[in-house]
Amino acid sequence: MNTLIFSFVLFLAIIGNVQSRDVKFSIITFGKKASVNIPKLNDTTVELKPSILHKSVQTVYVNGCPDEEFEYSYIIDGEAEPGVNVRKLPVGQTTTYNELIGRQETISKLKGMGYPEDQEWTRSYGKTELFDDSYIPTIIIDNSNVPKYFTSPYDFGAKDEKTKIPLNGITFILKETIFTDKNVETAQKSRYNDKVQFKVKLNDGHKLYKRKSLKFRASGAEDPSFLGESLYSDLAQTIGNPVHDKVFVRVYLEDGTPIGLYNMIDVTASKSFLKTEFYGDVKGKGNKEVGAIFECHSSDFEKGMSCENKKVVKDSEDKDKDSYSKKDEENDKKKIAALVEAFDKVDVNNESSINEFSKKWLDLDSFFKALCLEYLCGHWDSYWEYSGEVSVKRKRAEEEDGDDDEKKEDTKTTQANNNNKPTTEPKVEKRVTVNKPTNYVLYQDPRDSSDDNYKFFFIDQDFDQTFGVGKKVCGPECSYKQLIAEHQTRAAKVFLREGTLTRKKFENHLKSIVQHVFNPVALGRRIEEYERRYAHEILWDFNDATFRDRQDRNHTNRNLDHSQRKAISYSQHQQGLEDIKKYIEDRAKTVTKDLDFEWDATPMEPVEREIVIEEPEKQQLKFEKSAAPMNMMITTKSTILTVIIVIFLQLII
Repeated sequence: MNTLIFSFVLFLAIIGNVQSRDVKFSIITFGKKASVNIPKLNDTTVELKPSILHKSVQTVYVNGCPDEEFEYSYIIDGEAEPGVNVRKLPVGQTTTYNELIGRQETISKLKGMGYPEDQEWTRSYGKTELFDDSYIPTIIIDNSNVPKYFTSPYDFGAKDEKTKIPLNGITFILKETIFTDKNVETAQKSRYNDKVQFKVKLNDGHKLYKRKSLKFRASGAEDPSFLGESLYSDLAQTIGNPVHDKVFVRVYLEDGTPIGLYNMIDVTASKSFLKTEFYGDVKGKGNKEVGAIFECHSSDFEKGMSCENKKVVKDSEDKDKDSYSKKDEENDKKKIAALVEAFDKVDVNNESSINEFSKKWLDLDSFFKALCLEYLCGHWDSYWEYSGEVSVKRKRAEEEDGDDDEKKEDTKTTQANNNNKPTTEPKVEKRVTVNKPTNYVLYQDPRDSSDDNYKFFFIDQDFDQTFGVGKKVCGPECSYKQLIAEHQTRAAKVFLREGTLTRKKFENHLKSIVQHVFNPVALGRRIEEYERRYAHEILWDFNDATFRDRQDRNHTNRNLDHSQRKAISYSQHQQGLEDIKKYIEDRAKTVTKDLDFEWDATPMEPVEREIVIEEPEKQQLKFEKSAAPMNMMITTKSTILTVIIVIFLQLII
């Protein structure tokens, strides 16, 4: 009988442990001490310890936590966590992930946009944990040797000087991963903005999910809505075009000084971007030969086209392997020249000729879709819409804006005044507007190239001044037909002539994009998701970020010719949100009127595509896994009590 009683109690103890779970609690805080309180665990309070990977992350493992959803709260330096009264851990979850102090929601998945499945870009390595937008990473920069422009943006050095200061340390705190690199190369960008942007290049052998070069775009520096760049990237990914990944992040100094909210993106003109976007589908040691990435400024697909091969910006560990010789330069010029010649040979009314050009020289589907997005989003600082005035000297009699009769009369008068002797008219300067395609890249892909052809992909970049922000070229009521007529780039002259098959292909892509994604319903839902998720982050950016509360507005550099921008206010941000919604609606209405269709009344749902990736290299990524805890394990009071009862029963038996 006694044995049965003992067995029954032991069984209850085992069941009690089975119906509980071990949980890793983790919080990012700049306080000295942190603890977690769990009311349902006999009101247990447990102290957290600084992670060995970074002191700002404090963690502890607690076993025997309730299996059902339960509440918990953090205490920082003896005070309740500010901004968050209570947190809840869902059923089945064994980690809180790396939570940030004061942020209510740690994980919150954003609803994406759907598109016909045959348009997918399948070569990408995938977002992985680095660009998982269900989580907001925290970036911490070492305080020692920190560039002045983080806390005093106008101290950016002498005019025309690019400030490059190595960071003693930078730490990326992701959902479950903490990654640190030392002596990291960095450079300031957009030096005259009130909110600076910067980029970093990790050290050789230190890659973060295969990424080596990352840019931190200053959210809200150009675009008061904060969303233009993210929406543009979302659209490109949704319709199946190669494009950089991005995610909003908070940036701090190591002492807790808040720098601001940034959009962290891939650097497009880098080999790490190419490896992840064009070779992510190659597993193991397959063919991963990376081709040339050309950055093109003021360059169209015409004779003499010149683009810079950014392969000279080395990403590999073996620097000698990537040496760029005169022979390499000549070979690159040959590739670009061959692409230009191919433009001359394609028959835009012959399906076979079009397909051959697209297969061998320039991927036309992604190119046309990129042009559609440039038009739809008002991306004036890229290939199609950028233009400027140039000086042209010519004889007065050759001026194109004069009347023929007036020209003849001027000539007669001049001759009469010179004893009827013909004279040579002096050359005069005239300002004319010309297209100046700029700020895009071309990737020459070895996988689809041969000795006789060089296959290129067109890739857009820098989406910070879009959706009506910046230069006004072709506003939301402007027809794509007007843009084609007024901006006769080489692509427009060759492929977008009315009545051609290629013009029809372009129009089909334009119609599909507006019907399924670029409209107030589908893109509107995505904006609502951003507002829901990032409203708190944007408020933090305005209320707490260092650059919003500077004292150097009278700095001598503030009044330079290039620096006329004012810091954006929160009311301007709110107006910016309304402006971007209005822009999308007006542009979508313009296209539906031009092409006579209606956009989807209900947005398409995104298809979740599982991306199988290689296991990250252990020496490059440092993980803290709840399955292999390194911190102290805490035994709950209930478990201890159960053991005591069992021991007591054993003694009396």
